[in-house]
Amino acid sequence: MSYFSLARTALKVGISLSGYEDDKVVLIPNFLCDSVTNALSSENVNIQTYDLLDNFQPNWNELNSLCDENNVFAVLVVHYFGQPQLIGKFQELSKKYNVLIVEDNAHGYGGKLNGKKLGTYGDIGIASPRKFLDINHGGELYLKGRSANISSIDINILPSLKFSLFDRLKKITFYFPKLSLFLKSIKYSAINFSDPFSFQEGVKEDRYLCQSSINLINEVDWDEISYQRRKLWTEWEEFAKSHELSPVFKEVWPESNPWSFPVFAKSVQQRNEWIKWGLKYKVFLYTWPALPSSEIEKNSSALKKWERLLCFPLDGLSPKDLCDAAKNKNI
Repeated sequence: MSYFSLARTALKVGISLSGYEDDKVVLIPNFLCDSVTNALSSENVNIQTYDLLDNFQPNWNELNSLCDENNVFAVLVVHYFGQPQLIGKFQELSKKYNVLIVEDNAHGYGGKLNGKKLGTYGDIGIASPRKFLDINHGGELYLKGRSANISSIDINILPSLKFSLFDRLKKITFYFPKLSLFLKSIKYSAINFSDPFSFQEGVKEDRYLCQSSINLINEVDWDEISYQRRKLWTEWEEFAKSHELSPVFKEVWPESNPWSFPVFAKSVQQRNEWIKWGLKYKVFLYTWPALPSSEIEKNSSALKKWERLLCFPLDGLSPKDLCDAAKNKNI
């Protein structure tokens, strides 16, 4: 494994080391953060999107057609919310069209599929352990059958930032949930959740990851974190169904380390009312992702999903903690 400050840097390095050529196409799902599209575009990667169903599986007929019609280099597979995709079908696609599989496991670091780590089934795998530790930096790169020879790429990767005082404070909040909740309440109260442009990120520097952060990632008991997050998933699932919210997935994968528990509300208005309810009771619900401007401007199917998607965090309070508040919900 190789470590970088962010998973998007790992993606750029992985694509470059795998021999991408300018006349080829990388297929990516249209429901994806602009940080990914920005990273690929910054390296002049020719990207084309494929559509997803409401269960976040691809339309396989469309995906096959895109591979037939284009000079495809790789297909990006996203394990949404840490739940594994049908990786076997993607491997069949890879073999049929002689394309690379890139696994985006940013939502599921530490999760497994049949005993094997997610993010290690494809030719390139990226992950984002920082999302689970509430730290600013932490991206991982997996390359099938070889190590990353960074000297052979034309990407300016800066030295790592030291494990800062801010990172240390965030590490403390990881172990003190009440403090974390207080700080998040300040941050979330300033967000306009109706505006899809509010969440877009600027381009960030490409850096290596400092050894202190690598040590933190490797010291954590990921099996225990996965177990606790799956437990919270099932509790929020029961809560959501009792309040007429529709879970995206039928069940949590038993080996996964889920990033959040996703549901669909009936409308953007209902979703936003739930976010307000969460702010009141210190349960910081959110939507995802920060869509690329192109998907927002063309009012695509990705934007339609975004407007109804609601995520319950799996690193805070449980429905049992909020039992009395839930009974008095007035939205």
